[in-house]
Amino acid sequence: MQPVPSKEFDAAVEENGNWQGELKHTTKDGRVIIVESRHKVVRDDDRLLVLESNRDVTARKRVERQLSEMNLTLEKRVDEQ
Repeated sequence: MQPVPSKEFDAAVEENGNWQGELKHTTKDGRVIIVESRHKVVRDDDRLLVLESNRDVTARKRVERQLSEMNLTLEKRVDEQ
């Protein structure tokens, strides 16, 4: 997963009023986690506010990577037979 360039993110929020995707965050204790992130622009009187929601998906991404690696290993074994 590549970090989203800030210009791309800003343009999407400005154009669509929202954005969703995966981002890398660093926790207070220094761990890097992957979050599903959603941003939505809302108007409050004369101010524009950005509402942000993040969900830690680090464990799910790790399992997906492991399954992918296991599938590749299995495919190689099948090809060898």
